[in-house]
Amino acid sequence: MAPEWTDRVRILEGPGGMSGGDAGKSRTWRRITLFSLVALLCVLPALLMLLDAALVTGAGQYQQEIFDAIVGDPFPAGPTYGLVRGVLAYSLLEWTAVLLAAATTTLAFAHFYVKRDVVSVVIGVAAFWMTTVTTFHLFVFHGYYLEVANLEQFVHFNWVVARSFTGLLLLGVAILALWEGDPRSPIGVGHLIVLVLGTGLLAYLVIILTSQAPTLPDLERQGALIHRPLELVPMVLFILGALVVFPRLHEMCRSPFSLALWVSAIPLAAGQIYMAIGSQTLFDAGFTAAQLTRIFAYGIILSGLVWDYARACQRELELERRLRASDRRIRMLVENAVEAIVIFDGRRRIIRWNQRAAQLIGWQHEEVLGRDVLDILFAEQAREAAHDRARFLWHLESLQRADEQQNSSGPIQEATIRHKQGTPLAVEYSMVPSLEDGSSIFAVLMRDVSENKKLQMQMFQMDRLVAVGTLAAGVVHEIKNPLTYVINNLFLAKEATEELFEECVDQPRALGSLEEINTSLNAADEGIERVRHIIDDMRVFAHSEPGTLRPVSVSRAVELALRMTRGEVRRIARIQTSLEDTSPVLAEETRLSQVFVNLMTNAAQAMGKEPDKDHLLRIEVEQSQDEVIARFHDTGPGMGDKVRARVFEPFYTTKPAGEGTGLGLSLSRSIVEGFEGTIRVQSTPGEGATFEVCLPIIESGDGED
Repeated sequence: MAPEWTDRVRILEGPGGMSGGDAGKSRTWRRITLFSLVALLCVLPALLMLLDAALVTGAGQYQQEIFDAIVGDPFPAGPTYGLVRGVLAYSLLEWTAVLLAAATTTLAFAHFYVKRDVVSVVIGVAAFWMTTVTTFHLFVFHGYYLEVANLEQFVHFNWVVARSFTGLLLLGVAILALWEGDPRSPIGVGHLIVLVLGTGLLAYLVIILTSQAPTLPDLERQGALIHRPLELVPMVLFILGALVVFPRLHEMCRSPFSLALWVSAIPLAAGQIYMAIGSQTLFDAGFTAAQLTRIFAYGIILSGLVWDYARACQRELELERRLRASDRRIRMLVENAVEAIVIFDGRRRIIRWNQRAAQLIGWQHEEVLGRDVLDILFAEQAREAAHDRARFLWHLESLQRADEQQNSSGPIQEATIRHKQGTPLAVEYSMVPSLEDGSSIFAVLMRDVSENKKLQMQMFQMDRLVAVGTLAAGVVHEIKNPLTYVINNLFLAKEATEELFEECVDQPRALGSLEEINTSLNAADEGIERVRHIIDDMRVFAHSEPGTLRPVSVSRAVELALRMTRGEVRRIARIQTSLEDTSPVLAEETRLSQVFVNLMTNAAQAMGKEPDKDHLLRIEVEQSQDEVIARFHDTGPGMGDKVRARVFEPFYTTKPAGEGTGLGLSLSRSIVEGFEGTIRVQSTPGEGATFEVCLPIIESGDGED
């Protein structure tokens, strides 16, 4: 069953939340109550007839005073007046039926135009038939055209024909719908127009033929219980519909007007009973009761249509309210999304552009509305932009060719788009398709990954540094053994030279040569000693043990770092040191030296930006109460407030791409804070920078043996 029919069942059958058995019982009792009430109203005219109530609208005995009041003298035409009154009442009832049928026809066809449901066809065609046949009948009855020889037979015969064809129409179209097994009508608008025109033409022909016929079949059986037996034909049709066809149609449709059609079969059948048994002449009580029950039936059908229309309007208003609320929520989500969202149609025309897209790409919504999304995102004609543009277009076309667009989405892609100002932006994007009124709609969700790309490059540089460090550790290990050979051979050479000095005391020329050899050996020994110190320092950096805190001399850690960076610093600036013998601090010597190496290297690189200036790197170590301060002052260009505020942020650097990772000072601060110390900077543009590392001294009981 379709969702709209399910919703109507819920509206018709009452509130939800019941179990299946309770809901079924509730529906059964409501139906019993409704059918009982309608049956009681149909029986009411019969009760009035039994009580001798005045349902007669035709001939009768009237007070003479009435005629005296009307004409001023005795007027012996009482039966004529009664006949006139009967004609008037009959006309009013018939025109009332016409108006109800016409209103029912209009609502039914309007309902069919919107929802194409089969019950609307059933009701609409039957109501249109009743409207046309009754209208033509009344025109002939009142003598607007044609003359009828036997008016009473004309009225009764047309009644039988009209009701019989009504029953056939209702049952025929309903059975066709049940045969199709679909609440939606198999009849289109064109078929309906042909059916309506044919029905109207048939009504006109019926009236013309019956009015011009010299004689009509005698429908009366005087003295019999069933005075008009042909009236039983439409009665059987209506009863068959009430017991067999209409209940099944209602179970299939579950709508207020299908229920109304089902219920209306009761007064339609009751009207035929009144005509077959209770009516013996025009305008008598049985005839009037049949007219009233027929109008009652039309009123029930019209009420069902109005009820359904009111429910539909209520649901439409509720749906509109929910759609507005949903639209507000969607707009809020789209406009405040962290991703840039661009929505465009099948011809690539932009129809929505959220605030994040405006911030990311620079174009405002009004500037891009209706423009080609490719021209906005990939405006540059460079080779790389053309490649990204072609790949974007290929993914778009692949989504357009997908069989189930609503369940498919494109993979996450990377591309370089262009800002409004022309700067490149690295983005990740995904494309999501949808259908709107049969047209394709696409949404592109983008996010800026420029920082991620930068981070990846920096991590790549860090990996290279780690690889270089590992290589350096291996080189140190490989150099150590041959260096030992050189040291030992130098030692032996120096011993041999000393022995030769003793043997060549009386040989001046030999002594001079030995002195030159000894000087060279001493110089080589000094060089080897420097190499050994470098190797030892590199071994310390390569074999650090993170997490092991020991008493460390800050001055010794500065000297270690100075030996590692002296060559780089001396090419740029003079070095001035003032290293006091301070109390030890609890730290790792290797990592503390790494901090000092970073500070000295940064100072050298900063001063290297002004190569023509006489630079000085002043290094001081002093103890102040309960902490040791290592101070590094350079004479470089200094830093402004913005740079100084971000100098310790990870990956922040003022160096050109490829010359720095932006991690040195960030790692230095992490190391110092791990030793429960602090690092701070003071700088003024044009006056250099001063970095201070403050570490607490070891209290009694701290440290490790």
